[in-house]
Amino acid sequence: MTDKEFQRLKRSQLIDIIYHLKKEIEEQKKTIEDLQKQLEDRTIRIQNAGSIASPGIDTGGNR
Repeated sequence: MTDKEFQRLKRSQLIDIIYHLKKEIEEQKKTIEDLQKQLEDRTIRIQNAGSIASPGIDTGGNR
């Protein structure tokens, strides 16, 4: 919307727009939080897989 279009809106319409934008922001924040938790979980799994594989490599070289 242009500035002029916003100026022509009624106060209740502006409040409605603000409400929907805030709601969308909150949903996006929750999505970001969920994705960050998934990323942390994967990072931990990768780190654990690496630490489990390291002793296997060491003992494999002693054969």
